Amino acid sequence: NELKEFIYQGVLTEFNEVKKLIENPDEPS
Repeated sequence: NELKEFIYQGVLTEFNEVKKLIENPDEPS
């Protein structure tokens, strides 16, 4: 349903942000 899609997109976004921080720890956010 729509809520599940919304949550899934949010999780993917958070995961990508965390991955960027891990890969580039010295980069300003």
